[in-house]
Amino acid sequence: MPKSLTMILLCSALLWGAFKEEDAHEHGKVSVTVAVAADEMEIALQSPLFNIAGFEHEAHTAKERTLLKKQTRMLQDPGALYQILPLKSCRFIRADREGEADHEADHHEKHAHQDIESIMLFRCTQKLQGIDFQPLFTTFPLIESLHLEWIIESRQGSLRLDKKATLWSLRR
Repeated sequence: MPKSLTMILLCSALLWGAFKEEDAHEHGKVSVTVAVAADEMEIALQSPLFNIAGFEHEAHTAKERTLLKKQTRMLQDPGALYQILPLKSCRFIRADREGEADHEADHHEKHAHQDIESIMLFRCTQKLQGIDFQPLFTTFPLIESLHLEWIIESRQGSLRLDKKATLWSLRR
């Protein structure tokens, strides 16, 4: 594994742990981490399944199963979630999605709260200037706000964004 990718994964794991403690499962809210090392960027999103599908229970009907499949597939489409600035500066490499929704058949107990996670990896040719999260709020209208934690080289920070303030900018 490349050294820069290892750093990204380590940073993401550290930030992710902080997210899970601070932003417990709350409908309408998501947590996002952005880690950049060298020319690689990872964006990880964690959300209650309710924000994505409109329900958290096991999909019972064909309509619910179709909706769940469609909505969770959107978590692997970077254009449905993020607008990376400058435009076309980063090439999408891959996405991984995890969540209790993936393992419904394995669960005999009904869970009151389910979370879902999307992790995307990009290779960038220019320095990151920011990310507009408007596509995320548009694709999943049940999301009201997000808590963003980021680490880029020796800088790190956090902020909250919502439907009215969707842009995270690194410009000063």
